Amino acid sequence: MFRSALRFSILAEPTQYHLTLSGAFWMCNHDFRRVMTITWMGPLMSLAPLPYRIEITDKPAPHERDMLAAPLLAYNEVLLGAPGIHPVAALIRTQDDARVLGGLWGRTSFQWLFVELLFVPGSLRGQGLGTQLLAAAENEARARGCLGAWLDTFSPDACRFYKQRGYRLFGVIADYPAGNTRSFLSKRFPAQARPLEDF
Repeated sequence: MFRSALRFSILAEPTQYHLTLSGAFWMCNHDFRRVMTITWMGPLMSLAPLPYRIEITDKPAPHERDMLAAPLLAYNEVLLGAPGIHPVAALIRTQDDARVLGGLWGRTSFQWLFVELLFVPGSLRGQGLGTQLLAAAENEARARGCLGAWLDTFSPDACRFYKQRGYRLFGVIADYPAGNTRSFLSKRFPAQARPLEDF
């Protein structure tokens, strides 16, 4: 094999290159403000750019999310089993035209109910509708074999509401947003209940 002392300089925009050296490689970072000199005693080498780059964007295409989610979900299913994701909703409708005035929106997966939204309009508050909606969703979750329910809220009043109905705090994010707290609560259903301390 032909071997030679090779000396060269690089002056370019900031990037990364593989220096391929007989099946091995060096990774070199360089800055356009500096000339980098490499001396190598060995086979002549080839200089090739990396086959990927990292891009930050605030306008990703919807299908690009799917390209990340599909293999991740497939991996998790092998590891954890099928999540069994099914929506659940308890809606407050008008009697005459069935318009939605409020309600609860969530889903069950991995034998747990997640409450994503719970809303009662101001004109209907104070009648126990929030409690009825939560109980209806929990009963449906029990019928599906769920172990419990969990949710999150930004509202201190809502946090107290859920605690009064058997939910326990298991995590918080302070200053989310600044000056406020995001709270995470969960509740195990009676048949599967076990001691759970507040966070």
